[in-house]
Amino acid sequence: MPPRSKILSLPTDLQEALNARLVGTGFQNYQALATWLNRELEQRGLTLRVSAMSIHRHGEKFEEKLADLRLATEQAKALVQGAADDEGAINDAVLRLTQERLFTLLKEMDRIDPDKVNIAQLLRGIAQVSNATVPQKKWMVEVREKAKAAVKAIKKTAVKGGLSQAAIKEIEEQVLGIVR
Repeated sequence: MPPRSKILSLPTDLQEALNARLVGTGFQNYQALATWLNRELEQRGLTLRVSAMSIHRHGEKFEEKLADLRLATEQAKALVQGAADDEGAINDAVLRLTQERLFTLLKEMDRIDPDKVNIAQLLRGIAQVSNATVPQKKWMVEVREKAKAAVKAIKKTAVKGGLSQAAIKEIEEQVLGIVR
């Protein structure tokens, strides 16, 4: 098992300042960041020192997490803009996205600093997401059943009105296509 990252040993405010500087510099100039960070550590009377390579390794992981977060944000925006939510598609997509993120986090638990993650809170979040899917799925089943009942009623009326079987079939496909 590799040694613990020195960056994770930094005081929280310095970690946050480093992350802000990493973003601000476009994840470049690690030597300057190491010089700045070591000066800050020295001024605080701390003996810990970090290398540019240590900051680089941290920066790669942090940049990847930011990219994942940006992607998730873009996906959520696209869902909101591109989907009518008559059948709860956005809510379903958000639940699926949350489940995927939680699953990814669980897979990486052995690499996560236990001091940085509240395991009980994580497990509670997983349970809440799981519980949220049950009423969502139940609601979607109810919508499908109502659509089927509506199609049945439309068919009766359409047959009485003399509508062709092709037209009836098209109406059925359009109504049921909404809830698939």
